[in-house]
Amino acid sequence: MYRGIDMWGRVCGRDPEVIDKPLATMVYFGLNLDQETLPLVSQAKICVADCKETQMSTTTNMSSLFPTTRALFFCVPTPFDPDAKMAIQVSGFNKGIDAQVAVLGDAIADISTSVSVLIAIVFVSFVATFYFVFFLRCCAKTLVYSMIFLIVVCGLGLSFLLLSWSEKLKYEENELEKAEMAKIASYVVAALCAIFLLIIFFCRNQINIAIEVVKEGSRAFLDIKMIVLYPIIPISFVALYSAFWVYIVLTILSVMETSFVETPSVIKNYDYTWIDHIVEAGILPGQKNKNIPTEMYYQMPPEGTAKNKMLVTVFYLLFNYFWVMEFIHYCSFSTFAGATASWYFADRVPKTGRKKRGGKVGELSKWPLLAASWRVFRYHMGTIAVTALIIAIIKIIRVIVLYIESQCTNKDNKLQKIVFCMIHCFLKCLQCCCDKINKNALIWTAVHGSNFCVSACSSFHLIFNNMIRTAALHGVTKIIYLMGEVSVALTCAAVTILYLGSMTPYTEIVSSPILPGLSAFIIGGIIAKAFFGIFDSLIDTIFLCFLMDEQMNKDSGGKMHASRGLLNLINHKDNKKNSEAIADKQKKKMKYRDKDIGKAHEEDEDDNNEQPVSGEGE
Repeated sequence: MYRGIDMWGRVCGRDPEVIDKPLATMVYFGLNLDQETLPLVSQAKICVADCKETQMSTTTNMSSLFPTTRALFFCVPTPFDPDAKMAIQVSGFNKGIDAQVAVLGDAIADISTSVSVLIAIVFVSFVATFYFVFFLRCCAKTLVYSMIFLIVVCGLGLSFLLLSWSEKLKYEENELEKAEMAKIASYVVAALCAIFLLIIFFCRNQINIAIEVVKEGSRAFLDIKMIVLYPIIPISFVALYSAFWVYIVLTILSVMETSFVETPSVIKNYDYTWIDHIVEAGILPGQKNKNIPTEMYYQMPPEGTAKNKMLVTVFYLLFNYFWVMEFIHYCSFSTFAGATASWYFADRVPKTGRKKRGGKVGELSKWPLLAASWRVFRYHMGTIAVTALIIAIIKIIRVIVLYIESQCTNKDNKLQKIVFCMIHCFLKCLQCCCDKINKNALIWTAVHGSNFCVSACSSFHLIFNNMIRTAALHGVTKIIYLMGEVSVALTCAAVTILYLGSMTPYTEIVSSPILPGLSAFIIGGIIAKAFFGIFDSLIDTIFLCFLMDEQMNKDSGGKMHASRGLLNLINHKDNKKNSEAIADKQKKKMKYRDKDIGKAHEEDEDDNNEQPVSGEGE
């Protein structure tokens, strides 16, 4: 797979006869080939020193001449030769290709010219995301409730439009059935809006708690700034292991059964006339090419037992890849969770409300990510391996089900499609649920240091007891992430289009800023999605830490570490009850005090009456 093999079975650039010819190319290229001949023709190769030899008549081993482009150690046929500026004429393929190539060339030129701007857009997307997270600290509540208001207005507007349409259908077009359906639809939309408003009203306290958790997440995100650069480490590990894994898989798949077969007749004869700009002297179409062997080297995939062994090996390697990728992913998540939990449970400075920094108990480390990474590496590798194993098993089962589905002969059977669709849906839902349970268990482990089973059961029980809060947090974060990703992507696209459309060098050399703007939109969206993926792990950690904090300290009278906004929300009802109880106690105390004062006055009066007159007792 890495280096080509010619028709004589020699490895290009390796065997002594072709040591100076490292590139492999097909000797014939055509589109009008049957299914039996095509595999043979695709393997009929020769070794060349340069890809330009595929268009030279001096290369006597070629059965047809065509332009090629180098791809690693191969010369791949191309439909357009940039040097000769001539389209290949194969079955009318060149009709209209010049215009298409011109448009494609302009688009590629615009992208290549705007590379420096697109690199700068990466920095712009980082800055825009930071500003959006900073914006959440003060305006998250306004953002969420504005979106809720917009949803309600759009729903009521849709209901009104459907109702107006039903009246039009009834009286103007006399479509009574359609009018009745539109009217019912308008009532359904209005009812859904009403139910949505009722849910928002009765869950307003939980929604406010979710908003405060998001604000806390933005504070943690801005306090632990190095958390943005930390993903470079796991991404590097993923890239290195993926390259190693691909090398191993390609090495296994390159194992073939080899033999020599008869060379197809289309390769044995010259066919130089299908390219207009090449005129061969002394060679007629159909003349036999004496340099082509009668039998050519041919490779085919193994069959039978060898194929089954290879398939089992590939499945094993795929399972290994899933396990390692999930292990790296959960290591990163555990590090984020550990650093965020340390931030949450750190004490605050009384005047500023910021977290105390230092090495003492109750203080946030100066390097929280480094400290969390050490704890993960030292204590929690087994827990992470178990969580990764669970997801890897589910993923490999999904792959096996896909393979079984592909091997089924009767693919048009509707019952079979329904069964496989249900299995895929079940496995996907199972994977999502297990992933959420795993992440909550890792957060619990980062706080308490317990094993996987204890952490999974404890965190699940805590989340289950706070289902409404969890649902409110999920809805709030979905709204915020969507608006954040769209805002950052649109900002990047707008900056790119305005810059390319107004700056002097680019206005002359860029044909249209639309495609670079679209590229900037995609780049901004990808970076924003990656940012909010990190931010989501912070939100999940802070939310679970808040629930632990409330469970451990609220009822027992301990000191809670939540922010003032969260404390005000969860203590609102309790404060009201406490204030009423305090008022009752004060009233009782005042009543008892009045009684005591009255008794004291009565005793003083009795004492004064009982005192003897001077000289009377003597």
